[in-house]
Amino acid sequence: AIKDGNTNIDGQHKSGTSVKDQQDAAKKQLDAEANKIKQDIDNDPTLSKSAKDAQKAKIDNDVQAGKDAIDKQSNADGINQAIVDAKKAIDGEHVSGTPLSDQKKTAQDQLNAQAAKIKQDIDNDATLTSDQKKAQKANIDQDVTNGMNAINSATDADGINDALSDANKKVAGEHVPGTSVDSQKSNATSQLDAEANSIKDKIQNDATLTQAERDAQKAKVDADVQTGKQAINNATDADSINKALSDAKNAIDADYKQGTSLDTQKSDAKNAIDAEAKATKDKIDADKTLTNAEKQAQKNKVDSDAQAGKDEIDNAKDADSINKAVSDTNTQVDKDHQQGASVDSRKSAAKKQLDDQAAKVKNDIANDVTLTKAEKDAQTAKVDADREASEKAIDAASDAEGVKEATDNGNNNISGDHKAGKSVDDQKSVAKKQLEDLAAKTKNDIQNDATLTQAQKDAQTAKVEADKEAAEKAIDAATDAEGVKEATDNGNDKINGDHVPGESVDDQKAAAKKSLDDQATKIKQDIANDATLTQAEKDAQSAKVDADREAGEKSIDSATNADDINKLVSYTTGKINGDHVSGQAVADQKTAKKNDLDTEANKVKAAIDADNTLTQSEKDAQKAAIDADVDAGKKAIEASYDAEGIKQAVDNSNQKIDGEHKSGTPLDTQKSDAKSQMDAEANKIKKAIDADDTLTSAEKDAQKKNVDDANKAAQAKIDDASNADEINGAIKDGNTNIDGQ
Repeated sequence: AIKDGNTNIDGQHKSGTSVKDQQDAAKKQLDAEANKIKQDIDNDPTLSKSAKDAQKAKIDNDVQAGKDAIDKQSNADGINQAIVDAKKAIDGEHVSGTPLSDQKKTAQDQLNAQAAKIKQDIDNDATLTSDQKKAQKANIDQDVTNGMNAINSATDADGINDALSDANKKVAGEHVPGTSVDSQKSNATSQLDAEANSIKDKIQNDATLTQAERDAQKAKVDADVQTGKQAINNATDADSINKALSDAKNAIDADYKQGTSLDTQKSDAKNAIDAEAKATKDKIDADKTLTNAEKQAQKNKVDSDAQAGKDEIDNAKDADSINKAVSDTNTQVDKDHQQGASVDSRKSAAKKQLDDQAAKVKNDIANDVTLTKAEKDAQTAKVDADREASEKAIDAASDAEGVKEATDNGNNNISGDHKAGKSVDDQKSVAKKQLEDLAAKTKNDIQNDATLTQAQKDAQTAKVEADKEAAEKAIDAATDAEGVKEATDNGNDKINGDHVPGESVDDQKAAAKKSLDDQATKIKQDIANDATLTQAEKDAQSAKVDADREAGEKSIDSATNADDINKLVSYTTGKINGDHVSGQAVADQKTAKKNDLDTEANKVKAAIDADNTLTQSEKDAQKAAIDADVDAGKKAIEASYDAEGIKQAVDNSNQKIDGEHKSGTPLDTQKSDAKSQMDAEANKIKKAIDADDTLTSAEKDAQKKNVDDANKAAQAKIDDASNADEINGAIKDGNTNIDGQ
């Protein structure tokens, strides 16, 4: 009983899980609890990310402290208490934030406060105009509206904070101060100066104003500028600066006042000239010392000067120019009235004038490098003739009018006798231009000449260029018109002769086709005479020659110029030449074809050796026939003198060699026949046994059984045979065995 009791008592003590395992399990519980609370924190929309991170950091600290406390415990109760304490600490770390609605309300209030502050800053900004302030505050209102919408749409604290932050940044950024008041004043002053300069330029450029009127208006502009600048300097903000600038600009713009229109001023000026001209002509008409012609001349001069004055007035660009034109013209018109001289003194003076004019004109003619000698001689003779005729007319004149008329006619005729040519440089330029044009035309004709090859065109074009350059050098070296003309004529003659057309395109085409025909005939003859080619190869190559020739001739028919024709001839000739491709040398073909016969023979012999329907003697006979065919074929090849003969000999020999292999009766048939022979031999022997009176029935039965066994063994050997020789050997052995029974 004591023993049993002790046993039962001792059995009641059952140790729990080890402390180490309980500690590990406890730590896992802490990790699980921590992860759960962290997930609750992450899912809490009332917390910002920084708040979530702070609470989760505390949890990590609580977990680590709990694990440290667990590690310090030595029994299960201590471990459990450490778990309870740590979980309590972990669970207490999740503290929800202010409700989202309250956070949104706070954010909206902050946004409104920010907007009010920035608007006040804008209102207090002296650098902004009223319109700029209005625009910036309108942008703030829109930013606030957008920010409120973003805050209301936020689903968590971070979203609210981000929406508020973004809106505050935008609102703060809407206040963009203008340029400083001092800078605006400086800019306004510069604009005022620019406007003043512009208006003063208009005043100065106003043709309807005299210079005195211009000076007065510009002085008024300067005074208004000074007043405007003072107003700008007194301004305290952008609006007052802009108003001061605007008022000053308006005053300055009003300072410019156009004068009487130029057309009216010109009309009045012309009337003044007409009045002065009439008074002077009246004086001329009353002057007894003048001939009617002189009177008319002087009056004409009055009219001319008056008209010149009017023309000057018409061309005048401003009032000062009109006034000056009137003054200058009236002075000149007054001077146009001059008293005349006596007729005799007029005649002497007239002749002297004619002599001087003739001498001058003849000297001009002699020194004129633009004229040839023939032209100079002709013009000088004309001067002398006109002078003599005029002096006679002067002698015959009876009054001043006659003297003047004769003198004027003589002067006009003499002056007109000298007709200068174009300047030598101009003549050279014209000559060179003529050469350039002719050279360009000639080179174009050469380039467009379909009868010339490009090389011929290039050569002729180079000749044109050389002749042109030589002619231009000769022109440059010329010192007068005659030299220029001679150099030009020579150059033109040479350039005209540089273009030498070739044969007609049709003639070149005909010659090209004849060349192709001749080449094709030659190549086809070479092919026909080529002993290295078979007849089929010759036919194919000759047909290729004909096809290439025909294609080339068709292309030539389509060609439009010499270069294309020559290129086609060269190209087609090359193709035709390439159509003849010689084969191997006849000796090399013979060697190769003999080797081919050996190869064919070996192939057929191998087929014979592999033919299990033939006996060895049959195989030897067929292979011997092949050897004979090979020898005969090689002799035929050696006797051939060209590729066609070699080909025929090879074809004939291959046909014979291939025909030497004749398979025997199929193995299955041979085996069947062999078995029939065995059965016949067995039946024959068994009949002989039955007919043998020297044997007992038992002996006969025994011997016939041996015969059947021998027959069966022979037939099994026949079945196992893989060729005719093995079948025949099985027949022979079987017959011997059967006969021996």
